[in-house]
Amino acid sequence: MASLPNFDQLLALAQNHPQQFEQLRQQLISDTIANANPSHQARLQALQHNLDTRLDRCSNPTQRMLVASQMMHDKVLHLRDLLNQQQSHQDADVVSLLKPQQRTP
Repeated sequence: MASLPNFDQLLALAQNHPQQFEQLRQQLISDTIANANPSHQARLQALQHNLDTRLDRCSNPTQRMLVASQMMHDKVLHLRDLLNQQQSHQDADVVSLLKPQQRTP
């Protein structure tokens, strides 16, 4: 896996050599997906493809940042909804379906 340069190095690379910056970005993403749990790799690849497709339609860096930020926000909201749904199931009363004489102490 390629090592990540510090912020100042990344900034200089992005400003002075945008094609090299993009190659590094793609390599780091590929390495991260390759090192992920195999059961998650297909989903991560699909997510990255979706992000890349949306970013390709952007006309400037600010728009790219807003699109990526909105996608992350949407995922966090989805996770929150899933967690809230799970919590509501945990608050439910448990009712035995067995007759009293069938219950074990």
